[in-house]
Amino acid sequence: MQNETTGGMGYLIVRASTAGGALPVANAAVSIRGNTPEQSGTLISRTTNQDGLTDRIPLPAPPASLSGSPGTVIPYSTYNIEVSAEGYATNFYQNVPIFDRITALQPIELIPLSQNGREENTSPGSTLFFETENNQL
Repeated sequence: MQNETTGGMGYLIVRASTAGGALPVANAAVSIRGNTPEQSGTLISRTTNQDGLTDRIPLPAPPASLSGSPGTVIPYSTYNIEVSAEGYATNFYQNVPIFDRITALQPIELIPLSQNGREENTSPGSTLFFETENNQL
């Protein structure tokens, strides 16, 4: 993963939760992929702990010294994150920036699946009407 824009090291912690961030999701599978065709495979895999957190994951990033120089070099690396857990819809985040010597905390909101295996799209107390049940629609 080394090229002329790497040489530094940034860090990432993923926080998986549900219920608007109120409840951590333990044992969520976290896959981090590079953001280029040659790095599109999984680079790092982790699992969240009981608090819904991964350990601090080191990721290559351009040196911090590049951020003070004008030019075409972007002073950060980007990664794609996939998070899945049993009973939840898989969530994807693209182009997550990682800066040299900085620890990024990426919150991931996981949505529970309904009993039929699909995302639950209704809020508590909402009422859905289907044409076969209510012909007045």
